[in-house]
Amino acid sequence: MSDRSKIDYIDASINPLGWGCFGPGGTDREPKRCEYCYAQTIAKRHLRKCRNCNEFVPHWHPEELEKLSHWKKPRRIFVESMGDLFGDWVTSSIPFEVLRQTFYNRQHTYLFLTKNPKRMVREVNEFFFEYDTPRWETTRHWFGTTITNQADAFQRISELWKLHSPNGWLSIEPLLGPIYLRLAGINWVVIGAETGNRKGKVNPDPEWVKDIIEQCRAAGVPVFVKGKIAERFPVQEYPEGWRQREWAGR
Repeated sequence: MSDRSKIDYIDASINPLGWGCFGPGGTDREPKRCEYCYAQTIAKRHLRKCRNCNEFVPHWHPEELEKLSHWKKPRRIFVESMGDLFGDWVTSSIPFEVLRQTFYNRQHTYLFLTKNPKRMVREVNEFFFEYDTPRWETTRHWFGTTITNQADAFQRISELWKLHSPNGWLSIEPLLGPIYLRLAGINWVVIGAETGNRKGKVNPDPEWVKDIIEQCRAAGVPVFVKGKIAERFPVQEYPEGWRQREWAGR
C-alpha cells in the first residue's frame, strides 16, 4: 500500500469517501463546487478505476480505512484529502466510523480539514462524548478549516473554539485576499496559492502573505508556506513535537 503524498507536510492520505465533493452548501442534486478546486481538476484526468471518483461524486471506500492498521510505523495522515468528510451530504455514521478507526490506530497523527466546521464540531464532540475521551487523548488528532478570504475567517474560525480537542489548524489555501486572523486556540497555519491555470486565477499579493506570517509570529503560531509562494517566503514551520517530513514507509 503506497503512502506517498504530494502534500508538503504529510506522509500519507486516505480517502474513505473517495474522490468527491459537492461543495459548501451543495447537494447531490445541486452541487456548489469551488471553481478553484484542485481535487476536482485531478479527478477530471480519470486516473482512477472507480467511476464515481472520476466523476467527483462522494461515495464510500471502506478499504481506505484498512490502510491505517497495515501501516505500522507512525505516519502523519491527511483524512479525506480529496473531499470533505463533514460535508452536509455525508451520512453521520461515516464520520463516526472514520473517527473510530483512527482511535483504534493510535500510532498515527491525523489531520482533518473541512469547509463546514460547524458540522465537524458537532460530529467530533459527539464522538468524544460517547467514548468518554479525555482531552489529552485527542492530541494526535488535528481538526482544521479552510479559509480563503475574510468572510471565511469570520464565519469558520470561531467554530473551532468549540471543539473538544487541543489542536486546531487553518488551511489558507487558496489565499484570495488580505485576511485578519483571530488566532486564539489555533495551533498551526498553512498558507498556499491556487494551482493550475484557471481563467480568473488569483495570484496572492506578497503583502497578504507577509501580513499573515506577521500575525502568526505575533501570536506564537507556527506557519507553513506551500508551493511557489514559499520561494519568496521560505517559512515552513511545524507544530511543536512534529518531525520534519520524511517517508515513514522507507
